[in-house]
Amino acid sequence: MTDPTGAHPYYRFRSQARYGRARADLLAWYLSGTQPDEDALFDPAEFIAALPPDSPLLTALAARPEGAHPDTFGAALVYLRICLQLSELDWSPHESFEAALAATRTAAAMRSDVPIDVSSPAPSPDPVKVPPPSRPRRRRPMMRALRGLFLLGMLALLGWSGGRLVQTTVERRAIAADLQTPLSGFITAVSGLSLSLPGFASACLATAPQSCRRTDPAQPYATALRTDLSLARRTSGQMLAALAPLAPEGGTDWIVATPAQNCRVGGEDALDDDWRLVTSLCRVRERLTEYELCLVGHPMLSDRQCTDLMRLAMADTAFDCTDCPPRPANVFDPRLEWTRESRVAAGLVLEARRFGTPEPILRLTWSRLTRDYLWLRAEVLRHYAALSG
Repeated sequence: MTDPTGAHPYYRFRSQARYGRARADLLAWYLSGTQPDEDALFDPAEFIAALPPDSPLLTALAARPEGAHPDTFGAALVYLRICLQLSELDWSPHESFEAALAATRTAAAMRSDVPIDVSSPAPSPDPVKVPPPSRPRRRRPMMRALRGLFLLGMLALLGWSGGRLVQTTVERRAIAADLQTPLSGFITAVSGLSLSLPGFASACLATAPQSCRRTDPAQPYATALRTDLSLARRTSGQMLAALAPLAPEGGTDWIVATPAQNCRVGGEDALDDDWRLVTSLCRVRERLTEYELCLVGHPMLSDRQCTDLMRLAMADTAFDCTDCPPRPANVFDPRLEWTRESRVAAGLVLEARRFGTPEPILRLTWSRLTRDYLWLRAEVLRHYAALSG
């Protein structure tokens, strides 16, 4: 069945023999002189009686869907003629049905005593000749070869692109799986620190500012703070270790507890979002390490430095009120108050979860394919220059 746009389905005859038989039957019906007015109501019984009992035209009429049967003889004839015209696309005759119908009608009008053979779709003895369709030109061997090379190149390009996509997906999903393992612990630790660190700092500064350098178990939140700091520092280090495959040669020193500015980033197989994740994790781990050094009384930090560090840990501390002591001068980068750092730490959770999503995978795949194209182009130009020289 064929469904032209805006029209009911039309029947296509199953074979060239059935098409030829239907063509001959309809020509014979037209030339029998018994066809009624085309505007008259369509009487299937009358039309069927004028056709052979096994005519393919009956099958074409029966193939009309429910509610789409022709109302008039004219509609029925138009439907059958379009069925023949569509079948001519599959089996091209020497002469179209419309041309044969016009020719046979003209011949019948001029010589009514000459019998007309309508048993086959051969052209009628009309002097008007319709030129046969020209045979398609055979493709030249060179055109066939170029077409084959083009298809081969397209298949190679699709295969290479698909391979790059699979490689990138496997690598990113593997790193994302390693990130997910410590992520739940990091979320728990950051959530606990949002309460235990400001709570301990405010209680300590209010009672004994000089004793903040060592953790006094009697201080509020002291035990919870030690637990949260240890868990946060450990899980942040595990997340940085999971991101180690992104580092360039000799640039994996973020795995150990070094200052944030030494977290060297670079390399081609990483996105800007990846390096922001690494840098932020290094900065958070650095600050957590400073708090732990202060709480264990490490000689690296003085009492004044621990006091300033605890002031930075106070949530919503403005350092600009008239009754507050002076803001410390660049002891531990005062721009990074804990309020801001806690928000950054919470944002790292979202960045880690987005690491293995389709969007960064597609961006990294496109970056790799672009580099592959530039390398291939440079190699072709180099070989061309060597051959030309």
